[in-house]
Amino acid sequence: GNLDWNSAKTACEELILNGYSDWHLPSKEELNSVYVNLKQIGVGGFANNAGSNGYWSSTEASSSEAVFQWFTNDSMFEYGKNSEFYVRAVRAF
Repeated sequence: GNLDWNSAKTACEELILNGYSDWHLPSKEELNSVYVNLKQIGVGGFANNAGSNGYWSSTEASSSEAVFQWFTNDSMFEYGKNSEFYVRAVRAF
């Protein structure tokens, strides 16, 4: 589902999945790697809703904004942290 930035960050940090607890919200560079290496080749089960398929990164633009990436293309934008976008937790690459 969609979460605001603070909830997204907390959800990733508290995630325990497949016995691993070292998940985190990806940086904008990590998120772009996910887009290029998974989404573009059609794997990973990413959202395809054209109006709401941006994913949060952990990269902060300011105290009130963070970077997200549209997964319909590779565009990155800064948006208010109270906005809701999709979340994808990652582990260290």
